[in-house]
Amino acid sequence: MAIQTVNIGGVANDGTGDDLREAFVKVNNNFTELDNRNPEQTTASNLGTEGQGVFAQKTGFDLQFKKIKAGGNVTVTSDSSNVTIASVGGLQQLIVATDSGNITLAEGDTFTIAGGTNVTTAQNGASGITINSATELSTDATPVLGGDLNANNKTILNVRDAETTVYGIDVRDIYGFNFGNITGSTSSIIEFLGTATNVDLGTIDDPGLQEDSTVADVSIDNGTITNPL
Repeated sequence: MAIQTVNIGGVANDGTGDDLREAFVKVNNNFTELDNRNPEQTTASNLGTEGQGVFAQKTGFDLQFKKIKAGGNVTVTSDSSNVTIASVGGLQQLIVATDSGNITLAEGDTFTIAGGTNVTTAQNGASGITINSATELSTDATPVLGGDLNANNKTILNVRDAETTVYGIDVRDIYGFNFGNITGSTSSIIEFLGTATNVDLGTIDDPGLQEDSTVADVSIDNGTITNPL
């Protein structure tokens, strides 16, 4: 309801203004409107569930709000109609740890991640970097495997003379296998190193027969396993 104004006329008792009854009806209506508004119940609230609100509390008829305070690298200014929050700058300082010391980057400096031998770098999205290595073994002079090497039926190329130790060979599994020039000896297990002489496996029992006096020694002659029975 709009506020009702009492007409007081031009001069006293000139008959142009509201009479007393009409005047006080307007006064009563105005007070009723104010009472219905109940300003003591007026309050404020912060919208949403995220972030920090600026409304603090209501004390009497006073709605109290928090101040916006500047922090590190941030300024807060205000004028008659605006509050401005600004950042002083971007990256202030970044320390990069290396194997030979630390590199300190100040604002405006540039840090580049460069590729190297068999290593490439590329930007991945707006904030990521991808580092790839080539599919080659390193130049470690004494590499050691942490587990079994599985060639997955692929050929291993460009190998030099190989030296190895073999444990527990079953002679039934070596028929038709070309050892090349191998030297070695037999004890409780078969051990040999790849070299340039014939292999001597010593005494081997025929696994197809039971051990008795009819089983002769099995020997290798020029790379062929023969049974003199």
